[in-house]
Amino acid sequence: MSTVSTIDPTHTQIEFSVRHMCLATVRGCFDAEIGAAITDPFGLRRRAAKASAVLNRKAFGLHWNQILEAGGLLMSEEVKLRLDVQVTAAESAEAVPA
Repeated sequence: MSTVSTIDPTHTQIEFSVRHMCLATVRGCFDAEIGAAITDPFGLRRRAAKASAVLNRKAFGLHWNQILEAGGLLMSEEVKLRLDVQVTAAESAEAVPA
């Protein structure tokens, strides 16, 4: 299923929620940078966006870790997410074959 949305970079916020084993829901927000719309060499309207977020893995019950010989821990508590997305404008309804 696809959805057509209008993007207003000033007022658009990208949020997420993740359910963990039906016990808890972790919610967060991506820091987003949305580029200006351009026309590509094929005549399509295109827009690029970058988004990033940081999750605490312990919020999902992931507590395992390993102490290293040199000291410190093997894994960070933070999980970094990064999205690089490009979208094109939808064709008009008349142009789409039935």
